[in-house]
Amino acid sequence: MKTHFQPLTTLLLLCTLLLLSACAHQVPTRSGFINDYRDLKSLEGDANLQVTPIVDRWDFAAIEVAPVQFISDGQNTRVADADQAALCRSMEQALSQEFSTLSSKNAEQSKHLQIKAAITSVDRSRPILNLITTLALFVPLDNGGVSVEIEAVDEETGRRIAAMSGARNGSIFAMSRYFKSYGHAEAGLRELAHEFRKMFSANQLERSPGSTKII
Repeated sequence: MKTHFQPLTTLLLLCTLLLLSACAHQVPTRSGFINDYRDLKSLEGDANLQVTPIVDRWDFAAIEVAPVQFISDGQNTRVADADQAALCRSMEQALSQEFSTLSSKNAEQSKHLQIKAAITSVDRSRPILNLITTLALFVPLDNGGVSVEIEAVDEETGRRIAAMSGARNGSIFAMSRYFKSYGHAEAGLRELAHEFRKMFSANQLERSPGSTKII
């Protein structure tokens, strides 16, 4: 009996040890991409979101989503160039889609709002490991995650309108994303773009998608 259970026990122990070091634990970063971090405060109820609230009511005529940067650190060196480019495109698309629903209160306004963002840290899932844990423990456990920094500035003056440093880690409820290396990271980018967009809701009007000029 003892011999029969020994291989299974060994496999479960190995899976546990691997997962202790494998799970994503992304947190808000301080990469230097944002000019000033002193005003960033943790959002109530979400320790992984730090924001600078919009103080002024601010109008604009168009939005520019600048090319998203991928800032490499020790962990990010594992991300291939092609994957970095794909993640940056995903973030650009998410921001463009989110801000296409935002429109100016003043039709005569000529200012442009520039959205600048950087992916500052990434954890990828390991599909093969997740297949093993699914077979052994009936659930995938090696999640992924991502951290970003985003700033909205007046393109003409350079004045900052809003900023955010945020992170998202994969959820056990998003099972299919465990079997894509960057499934959780891509979903996190979309969620963080949405969170940044929500910062403007109290100050600007909303219309149907496509109402704002995205440049």
